[in-house]
Amino acid sequence: MNFAVLTYQYEPNPPNGIPLGWPSQVIELGNDTTLPGDGWVLMTAEALDAAKAANQSDYNTWAATHYAVSPTVAVGKMVDNAIIFGNSLINSIAVTNILAGITQTGKTKLFVDFCFSLAVYLKTGSLYAAIVEIDLMIADTSDLKASLSPFLTNTNLQSAKNKIQAYLGLALT
Repeated sequence: MNFAVLTYQYEPNPPNGIPLGWPSQVIELGNDTTLPGDGWVLMTAEALDAAKAANQSDYNTWAATHYAVSPTVAVGKMVDNAIIFGNSLINSIAVTNILAGITQTGKTKLFVDFCFSLAVYLKTGSLYAAIVEIDLMIADTSDLKASLSPFLTNTNLQSAKNKIQAYLGLALT
């Protein structure tokens, strides 16, 4: 198998700092040996692999500086995803409670007020804080919490906690 290879040294405007020996274009020629133009080199698959291997370290260094995601962008994406997850969990709880009749019982406001801190943590992607809040809610033995059953129980709080822990890759507790 033959390849026509053009390296960055023959490109008119190569990316700044890219190793000039790195292939910019590769055309599979089969058994043909006709090159498309000036600067192109005829190589076998083995020769192409060897040329890449000789420049791989320099290419990796260049690519890491040009394609790396900044910590700010990476953390921003993690927060965005945590917010999406938190909003999805809030939506799931709301749908479940509406279907269970929370609106007809007039307990929506009490439920929202009781879960306010948890909702804030979920809406801001603060999932570890949400776990702590759920633990506090599970430990709560107030009459207010008891009055919110079946819309708010230790079982459905634990279920929400398990979903958060699974999302975060934590062991379920």
